[in-house]
Amino acid sequence: MRSLAILLSIAQLLSTTEAVTCYRPNGVSSTHNDSKTCQSLNGAASMCCGESDTCLENGICKVSAVSGVQGSNATYWRDTCSVSTWPEVGCLKVCASGDLEGDNSRITPCDGTDTSETWCCGTDTSCCGTDDEIHVPSDIYTSSTSTPTSTSTSTSTSTTQTSADSSTSTPTSAPESESEQSDTLSDSAKAGVGVGVAVGAVAIVASVVFFLLRRRKTKAAAGAAMSSAYSPTTQPLASSSGGLHELDQAQVPTYEKPAGVQDSRYELPGDRY
Repeated sequence: MRSLAILLSIAQLLSTTEAVTCYRPNGVSSTHNDSKTCQSLNGAASMCCGESDTCLENGICKVSAVSGVQGSNATYWRDTCSVSTWPEVGCLKVCASGDLEGDNSRITPCDGTDTSETWCCGTDTSCCGTDDEIHVPSDIYTSSTSTPTSTSTSTSTSTTQTSADSSTSTPTSAPESESEQSDTLSDSAKAGVGVGVAVGAVAIVASVVFFLLRRRKTKAAAGAAMSSAYSPTTQPLASSSGGLHELDQAQVPTYEKPAGVQDSRYELPGDRY
């Protein structure tokens, strides 16, 4: 039993003295014997805090107030990350621009609690309620950081505002486009109707003219056929003495009855003397 206690003490001593390598926001490594990784899963990205610090789920390191020291209050820090690329899940990359890119940064909660959703870079809360405040997720190991730095916070806010303005203006512009398209289609429809009416009128006029010309041609052909049907022939006529003699063809014209004409019979007058 005593041997087991000794082994546990040795293991604890080794674990506390083992050097931990973490990375600052600029990717430069930082190895300390008094550092620890907050996430216990092997291979998972994790924030690094001091050995005596409290690792908060939002990725911030809390340094507790010194007991018995008047005016000593808890402080909060954005420390280092176990991965040099600082992935969004597992690493809280805030207050990391400019000179802070190569060092740890003091960070202050707007509501004074460990779980505050908004924070300010530095030792006061003057940025709270402005575009410079930082929004921190409640658990960086299950969600991504919403605003990596105060600089990117303004950019993100501006981008969000621009996107919101664009999405707001889109419904207004859409009906105008639909109205313009509707007007265009209406004009096209009117033009199509006009062309259709014109073509129909021309077709009707052409049909009437063709019918009249054909009818006139038919009548002309019928008249010519009727004229040619009446040809003169030589007929015997009675003379004044009662005898018959043949007249010259040019003097007494006769005509053949055309087909379809009703028969008409005439008697020659008798002898007047």
